[in-house]
Amino acid sequence: MNSRQATVEKINGEKLSPSQYLSIQPHQGYYVVYNKLLGNFSVLSQQAYEYLCRNNIDNNENTPLIQQLKERFFLLPDNIDERDIINNEIRYRKEHLDSGYLVNGLQLVLTNDCNFKCTYCFANERNNDQASSCAQKPQRMTKEIAFLAVENIISVIKRNHNTHLTIEFFGGEPLLNWEIIEAVLDKYRSGEDWGVNIHYMITTNGSLISEKIAKTLKTYGVHTVLSYDTPGNHHRLTTKNTPAEELILRGLSNLKKHNNAVSINSVISHTNIDQFDADALLEFAAYYHIGTLALILDLSSYPYDDAVIMKRITDAILYTCIQARKYAINITGYWHQIFEQITDIRPINLTKGYKTCPAEGCKISVEPDGAISNCKCVDTKIGTINDLDAVFTSERYQLYAMKAYITTPFCEGCEIEGFCSGLCMGTLDLEFNNISAVIPTTCQLYRGLTRQLLAEHLTHYREEDYLHI
Repeated sequence: MNSRQATVEKINGEKLSPSQYLSIQPHQGYYVVYNKLLGNFSVLSQQAYEYLCRNNIDNNENTPLIQQLKERFFLLPDNIDERDIINNEIRYRKEHLDSGYLVNGLQLVLTNDCNFKCTYCFANERNNDQASSCAQKPQRMTKEIAFLAVENIISVIKRNHNTHLTIEFFGGEPLLNWEIIEAVLDKYRSGEDWGVNIHYMITTNGSLISEKIAKTLKTYGVHTVLSYDTPGNHHRLTTKNTPAEELILRGLSNLKKHNNAVSINSVISHTNIDQFDADALLEFAAYYHIGTLALILDLSSYPYDDAVIMKRITDAILYTCIQARKYAINITGYWHQIFEQITDIRPINLTKGYKTCPAEGCKISVEPDGAISNCKCVDTKIGTINDLDAVFTSERYQLYAMKAYITTPFCEGCEIEGFCSGLCMGTLDLEFNNISAVIPTTCQLYRGLTRQLLAEHLTHYREEDYLHI
């Protein structure tokens, strides 16, 4: 954000012209405009649009409209290119990556074991690859590894003069190792005694949440992310081949009783589209006081080549987005974050350090044995918790971190260039051994969804929100 503000200040005293990176679409006598690199979605009146299209505008005309167009990076001096802002950030990142200054997230993989066997889980998606940590003999993290991971990452955060750390308890099913979760919460608490502010979250199937666990999670402010696809799915089984629904509902009831903060991660993919029920899922979420629903698309690349399946999935997603407004439930997901950045609901990469995936340098994932990867979805290890400096100087950490600004050269000029990270980097790494691989059908899906989300967003715009002369 500082780079963007600094550039605005440089604009003073220059002749102004429209940015070369604008997306402009006519809409019912108005014009929908945003910057393909920096966002700032806006609706301009006919007169404001005509003013924007002028060249050599005198910047001394310090009108409210000119100021707003400059702040949105719609008007710029001819000698300023928005890519220069990004290139400055790229240079800074390259020079400082070794310090670990980007990292503010720690994913603790408490175990690779799980009491469910969901066919669409990323663990099962990768079980055909014998290198996958999820396909190996399950391990459980010890207290010593967990404490070492937390304290070493706190040291990195403090030496970089940062103040916030998010610790995510992950698996497998992390509650199979509840003892270690409880030990971490009890020792580090809010982080005040350690000189940082610690926020906690847990991703779980919910089946093991007793009233005691729900109460403890509430005490420490742990945000619970429930992995759950749709109510009444009889294909969701435990490892004992018994239906999982009753166990999940019991856990959710305990969370609801103690007023815990809960969101849902719901997979919608080629494997479960026949069972996906948007209305039932939204009613379910509303009943359990769940305010956010993340829709997770296929992690493998091959389903995106099936146009029929992808059309069904796209239709289901858009229907869910529209219906969610009735329940005041927020919809999100990596695909949705593109739209969120364009419309300023979510900060762009210049502010938060990544586009849609924090594995772009902003978090590390620690396996039960202390091995580190960029994310649980990535099988390749980049070091161990004993030597974080070696992690940050590793080729693979830096490769992932630099993708935060340029997804691939192929993306240059795309209408969602500044906001999209492409398909999951773990998938691209595993299937193509190249995190810059491009899946054109995925690109089409993301662009199409974004266009339709923006069109639906427009229906809620008020005329007083438009930019006028």
